[in-house]
Amino acid sequence: MKTAIRDDSGCHAGLAGVVKTAKSLITNGAYMFTVLYGTCDAIIVNGFVAFGAKYFQQQFGLTATMAGIVFG
Repeated sequence: MKTAIRDDSGCHAGLAGVVKTAKSLITNGAYMFTVLYGTCDAIIVNGFVAFGAKYFQQQFGLTATMAGIVFG
């Protein structure tokens, strides 16, 4: 006796399923807010990491070496 495998995961098969799932995610306000927050946070943190030592150097009159040491 063969038993049919039942898929209750909620995933859709094929390209139509991808489109339907993408639309569902894009129209989900909480998900889009979380993605937007994560993106903005990453941009701010990466900018601070990239230019933080230069900011310390300019703002406090430190040498490049000392600014790198202070900034970490």
